Amino acid sequence: MVTRAVAGQRFLTVPVALTAAAILAQISWILVPAGNRQATTTAVVVLFTAASLTHAMQQNGWSWTWRFATISGAFGLGIELLGHTTDVPFGPYYYSPDLQPQILGVPLIVPLAWIMMAYPCLVLARSVSRRWTVPWPPPA
Repeated sequence: MVTRAVAGQRFLTVPVALTAAAILAQISWILVPAGNRQATTTAVVVLFTAASLTHAMQQNGWSWTWRFATISGAFGLGIELLGHTTDVPFGPYYYSPDLQPQILGVPLIVPLAWIMMAYPCLVLARSVSRRWTVPWPPPA
């Protein structure tokens, strides 16, 4: 018989493995010649995003995770489009044409990076403040 604690530990194996792979990919980034780091950068972001989303799914379910990823990705894309076109709020910057594919001049990897970091930030915020939760489903 498998106890709940053991089942829960097995459950976290996928996000932990993905996080470890993202860390190893990040460490290897410096070993890649400067002009050839796009694939490594993409791997780091995709692996860390996958780790965040698999943990979110395990903790909150598919529906919550889908909504969270959609909102975080759309917000990230929107703020990057705003910043890329108006220089507000980040100041002037541009993306290398090497980062492909792009959505209106913003590399697709950028909204994934927003998702990648938004979830750990939410987990940290919830760990330091028990009051910061959103009830779901909303009260009728």
